[in-house]
Amino acid sequence: MLVIFPFLVRVDLDGGFRLCVSVAGFTARLDDGNSIDVARKYYEWIVDSGTYTLERLRIDMSSRVKWGKRQEP
Repeated sequence: MLVIFPFLVRVDLDGGFRLCVSVAGFTARLDDGNSIDVARKYYEWIVDSGTYTLERLRIDMSSRVKWGKRQEP
């Protein structure tokens, strides 16, 4: 059975699943010595287990994460 979601992605319900990533709130230390509190974040996708890969997860998360100058993914 296939379902079309409002954003026009087709997912096979027999192989589809919900992927949820929760990032706890934290304090970021900036390069200039200041710090800021970053609120908790929650991301959710409906993905097809037959085609979704760890590389795709890395790409999806990289569009949502801002790395510091001395950090890397």
